[in-house]
Amino acid sequence: MKSPLLVALVLLAAPAWAQHIEFAPVTATFTTTAPIRSITPAVDDLKIGRDYTFGARVSYLISTRTSVEELWTWQNTNMRMGTGAADVTLFQMEISRFDTNFVYTFGDNERGSGLRPFLSAGMGVSTMMASEVDTESKFAWNVGGGVKWFFTKTLGSRFDARYAPVQLNTKSATYCAPFSFCQNTLQPFQVQAALVIRF
Repeated sequence: MKSPLLVALVLLAAPAWAQHIEFAPVTATFTTTAPIRSITPAVDDLKIGRDYTFGARVSYLISTRTSVEELWTWQNTNMRMGTGAADVTLFQMEISRFDTNFVYTFGDNERGSGLRPFLSAGMGVSTMMASEVDTESKFAWNVGGGVKWFFTKTLGSRFDARYAPVQLNTKSATYCAPFSFCQNTLQPFQVQAALVIRF
C-alpha cells in the first residue's frame, strides 16, 4: 500500500519541481579579443583572437527572482600577433570554460512570461588547449547582466553581456610559456544569446 502512495506523491510533485528548471541547449556567444601584455620589444599587439563561441546553460530557479546556473562554453580560436594586414596567426587553440553563476532577476511575474532584466555573477574554470602545448586550466570569474523575454510560459529567449576574466597570476614569472603570458589576467568580454526552455 505504501508504494502506490509514494509513486503518486512523486508524480504530483514532479510538475512543480520541473517548473524550476530553465535549459538553453545552445548558447551563441561572441567573445572579444583578449590582449596580452608584451614584455618583448620586438613583439607588438599579441592577443587571443575574437571568435564565436558555443555552449549550453541550465538554471535552477530558487524563487521568482533568484536562480543558480551552470554554463559551459567552447571557443575555437587562435593566438595572433600584429594589427590589420600584418595580423598573423601563431597557432590554433581551444578554450573550454565552466561557470557557476548566481542570477538575480528584477520584477515579479508569477506567470513566468514577459520581459525581465537581470544581473549575474559567478566563477569557474577556463581550460586552454593547443597542439604541442601543455593544457592549462585557470580560475575564471564573471559579472554581467541582460534580459530574459518569455513569449510563452515555457519558451523564451535570453540576451546578456558579461566581463569574463581569466586569472593567470603569472606577472612575475621568469619564463612566459604559452597560456601563462606573464600577466595577471586575460580580460575578454562576451555577448550571448540563447533560446530558453522552461520545464
